[in-house]
Amino acid sequence: MLGPARVLLAGLAARLIAFSGLAAVAFLHPSFAAPLVVVLFALMQGVWPLLAVASTDMAAALATFGQGAAMGLFNATAAIASALGAVVGGVIAGRFGYPSICLFAAAAVLVALFFLLGLARTEPA
Repeated sequence: MLGPARVLLAGLAARLIAFSGLAAVAFLHPSFAAPLVVVLFALMQGVWPLLAVASTDMAAALATFGQGAAMGLFNATAAIASALGAVVGGVIAGRFGYPSICLFAAAAVLVALFFLLGLARTEPA
């Protein structure tokens, strides 16, 4: 059975593919862009349940205090991060153009993947 860190790694890898692909479409404007964008958006949104459940499970498992409190704190932090992400995305779009948002998102996912690799290696199978 897969542990939450491995599930989260798979979800983040899929998100990295989706954001990188969307950035390529945004900057290169290929003639087949419409179907590709639909597939990439579906991939990006389709893995959201993996990310939400696995990360909440990891927060509970790694907590040094009550699991319920850890899940609540984690989800409150995630909600604040979502709100801040919208503001930061607007600033990035205003400064560098809308297509650059996908590049910044891909870079952020790549950083998250590197941080998560250590947890996935130490997690029992």
